[in-house]
Amino acid sequence: MGIFNFSGSTALEKGNKLANKKRFAEAIPYLVQAVELNQQPAFAAMKLGLCYQFIGKLADAEKSFGLAVQLNPANVQGWIMCSIVQSLQGRFLDAEATAERGLSYSVSENQEVDCCLAILQALMMQIEAVGYHRCVGKPPPIPYLSNLDTFSSARMALVARTLPILDRCRRLAPSNPDLHRFNAFIALYDYDFTSLINSMHTLQKLNPSVCEELKLECRRCYGREIS
Repeated sequence: MGIFNFSGSTALEKGNKLANKKRFAEAIPYLVQAVELNQQPAFAAMKLGLCYQFIGKLADAEKSFGLAVQLNPANVQGWIMCSIVQSLQGRFLDAEATAERGLSYSVSENQEVDCCLAILQALMMQIEAVGYHRCVGKPPPIPYLSNLDTFSSARMALVARTLPILDRCRRLAPSNPDLHRFNAFIALYDYDFTSLINSMHTLQKLNPSVCEELKLECRRCYGREIS
């Protein structure tokens, strides 16, 4: 059953209808009650997490998504959503680990791709955090597993972790538009300017704003211009 299909009792019905009308704050009390009354609790918790996320209550969203996957560990979308809200809270290592848990339950190529993209996003945010802290002269905020004492080695270690995930996505979904952005940023962080420029030519047609992000990041990281 898809996460937006349901049948159930009054609280779940009301909460689901309100959420589908984007009346998220109004839907929350009904969905909380549906969970408490054991009315399709895994579905209700998932929908509750989405409502919390839409109104910006990320900690509550994470708890709800966490309950959804606790009740149904095979809910791959629940793991992905939990990873997303962890990233939004700046907990990139947790987000990476959560997406990897989802990947372990994936049973289709689409689920596998979605989990890999969530892992890539968490890794990208870790790389960007390292770069930001380098600019402001602070130690990297990521507790690495190895003894890395420079920003460049920390960044290179993270890039190395992204490459097999990125290759996996390329094999499964070579035309996925999100891959163009990841390809370009990983090429940038991997000092592969030939691949970076090739990716930017594609992105210029699909998403010009990402090209501007890449130019800014290149100036920030290396003090050089790309076109």
